[in-house]
Amino acid sequence: MSGQHLPADHSLGDANTIGGYAKVHGRPAAFDGSDGLSYSVELCVDQVNDAGTQWAAYLLFLRWRRIGASGVEGHLETDYLARATTPDAARAALAAFPLQTARGFLEQRIAETAPVPARRWFDVMRDESDLPDVDPHGGDAQVGDAQVGDAQVGDPQVGDPQVGDPQVGDPHGGHAPERSTRHDVLHD
Repeated sequence: MSGQHLPADHSLGDANTIGGYAKVHGRPAAFDGSDGLSYSVELCVDQVNDAGTQWAAYLLFLRWRRIGASGVEGHLETDYLARATTPDAARAALAAFPLQTARGFLEQRIAETAPVPARRWFDVMRDESDLPDVDPHGGDAQVGDAQVGDAQVGDPQVGDPQVGDPQVGDPHGGHAPERSTRHDVLHD
């Protein structure tokens, strides 16, 4: 049941193992991964031969959504970690693994599958604070550069029409409309 707190019953097993934790707490173990996401762990078993005499168990880590409605948004899984002649024996062998071992497998799978960002957001922010002041018009601002109001004789003034400036009422901004020269039309 969602939202119901059940007290742990330590008489049911060793809460330091994967299977024992699930019995003691009535829910699967969960971990915060190094990628900042939450995972719960499930014990899974597959038949690994056609005769049904060989079974293998692995860990399935369910990745939970951070944003929006609660739910699973992905998963990671290990290779086969335990083998036995019955599914229950394979599951029991895996259930005896310590929680720290399961966490180690999770971190290994995160490292193998998650892309590593080039820079962390806080490194970017720190680096941007070291940038020099830049002129918003494209050049580096330097001490002694001309400022607004330092116009020289012969410099164009605000409002003086320049060659190529759009004329008032010209719907094309002073230029004739360009014709498309693309010839890459798709044909069936």
